[in-house]
Parts: sequence; C-alpha cells; structure tokens
Amino acid sequence: MTGNVNAAQASTPRGMALMQRLRAWRPAMNPVLGRELRSRMRDWRFSLVLSAYLIGLGLVAFGTLYIMTRQLKFGGVIGPDAGVRIYAVLAIMQLLLIGVLAPSLTVGTISGERERRTMDLLLVTRMSAASIVVGKLLASLAYTVLLIVASMPVFSLVFLFGGISLKQLGLTFIIYLATTLTLGAVGLLASALFRRTAVAAVAAYGVVAFMFAGTLAYLAFRLALPGSPYGPVPPAPGMQPAAASIPWLVFANPLVAMASSLPGYGGGGGILSGILNEIIFRAFSIPGPNGPMRPANMPTPWVAYLWISLGIFALSLVFSVLHLTPVKPWVRWRAAWRRRRQVRRERALARSESA
Repeated sequence: MTGNVNAAQASTPRGMALMQRLRAWRPAMNPVLGRELRSRMRDWRFSLVLSAYLIGLGLVAFGTLYIMTRQLKFGGVIGPDAGVRIYAVLAIMQLLLIGVLAPSLTVGTISGERERRTMDLLLVTRMSAASIVVGKLLASLAYTVLLIVASMPVFSLVFLFGGISLKQLGLTFIIYLATTLTLGAVGLLASALFRRTAVAAVAAYGVVAFMFAGTLAYLAFRLALPGSPYGPVPPAPGMQPAAASIPWLVFANPLVAMASSLPGYGGGGGILSGILNEIIFRAFSIPGPNGPMRPANMPTPWVAYLWISLGIFALSLVFSVLHLTPVKPWVRWRAAWRRRRQVRRERALARSESA
C-alpha cells in the first residue's frame, strides 16, 4: 500500500519535480566522501567500536565517582567540586582517545590506495586532487566526530553534581573538534607523503607524541633551567616576566588547551593533579602579592591553541593537495609565464617588421 502511494505521488507533476531535484542534488556530494561513508558506516566494526568507546567512558565516569565515594569510609567528604573533578577526568580521557583515534583513521587513506594500486584510478577521474583529499579527510573524521557527539550523554552525568555550564561543555567540544581536524590532517599528510601505511603511521604518531608529550617535556626542561623566570625561586614583588619569555611551543599541546579551559584554571592550583597540574600551573601563573597571576600580555592557552591548530590543519591540507596534484601549480605558472613572454616577443617582432 505504501509503495502504491509513493508511486502515485511520484507520478504527479509536483512529485516528478521533487524527484528531479533530488537526482540533481545527489551528484553534488563528493564521490569519495559518499563511497567512504557507505563503506565505513555499514561495517559491523563501527557499532562495536562505538559501543566499546561509550562503555569505556562510562566506566571512567563511574570509576571516578566510586573512588570519591570510597573516601567517605575514611572520613572524607564529597565536596561541591565533585562534578568538576569528574568532568576533568572525562575531558582529559576523551582527549587522549581522540589523539589515538584521529590519526589512525586518516593515516591509511592515501597510502592504502597506493598499496591497492587504485590511486592512479582516482587521479585520472574528473575529480581534482583537492576533492580527493577533502573527501578522504571528511569521511575519516566523520567517524571520530560521531564518537564525540555520542559521548555527550556520558558528559551530561556531571550536571547531576553541578559546577559545569553548557558554555563550558561547548568549549570542551570545540577543543575536541579542533584536535580532531588537526590530528586527522596530520595523518592525511603523512599518508600522502609516504607510500607505506606503516611508515606513515610512525610519522603521524611521532607528531602526535611530540604535541602531547614532547611539548610538555620541553616546558619541563625550560622550567628547570637556572635562569628561568618560572623557576623554583619566585620573582621579586611587583615583577612579572614578559610574554616573550613563555615557551610558545607549549601552546600547541592539546592537554594544555584543555587544562586551561577547565574550571579552576588560574587560581588555587587548578583542578588537575600530578605532574600535569604542576607543569601547567607553574608555566602559566606566577606568585604575586594577592595570589597567583598570569604574565603580562599572555593569551589564554586554549585560544592560542585554536589558532595554532587551525594553521597546522590548513598547512597539512595544502601540502597534501600539492603532493597529490600530478601537475604542480608552479609548473603551470611557469608555462603560462613562458607563453606570455613568447607572445610579447612575437608582438614586438611584428611591430618592428611593420615599422
């Protein structure tokens, strides 16, 4: 019965016009994006990974809450910052998961085509290198973005305790999106530069390890220097180091950006514990007469990280497109310049002959 109704609607002028519009809209989608989405989303492993991902985050949240309730047996209390502490653990944990997942989904997109000997087939089609790169990137990152969106119900558990606003939740997911785009573009660039997926994976995860751990190690080294303005000896009262003395490389660290966006940053020692809290708090705040304060003219770390990640994303995308383009743009520009020079010579010769 439903099939007859749809057939009758399609036979009317309005239904035929609608069907024609739908057929005209379908080719507008990137062919690579459509093929990758169909092949990825229909795989049973996608549902398995999504379920395992959400179960893992849920266990982290309930495990943190269980540890906090266990402290009640030893005279401890669950303070008003319980929701903030659970939120911080979830935010950092998901950021680390994104650091592992995002490059793995893009690192084999182009090198895998070369290994299957199908890359030449893509290059001889009417699609440009930019369309191929963008389609591969969007299809791979849609997987990670869906995981991030699916984790929102887990993050909503912290609203039972309070201390977190919707603005804070939105800022956290903006950092997630920026990190996903950046690391995905880095993995895509490694896949375009290297022919083997294994080599591309080593290069991509080397960059990820440097962003997450290498920058913190560099900051720890800078803090340990005897002449560091952030050393163990506090500066003189009323004196604070200039922003030029800050190791700006640290602003490319997603953990620093996430830590600076969480409630409690900039006072009272922050909410993170361990070495991460110590390094970040010492780097971005100094003792002052009225408590900790930030250096003069220093931007907010998460704002600086968004700009840096945007630059890394754009450069990785441009270099990936240039590497895949069979005829490089500068070759075309040189040929066009030679043609224009030849035309000018011919015109000059024709004018001299006519004179």
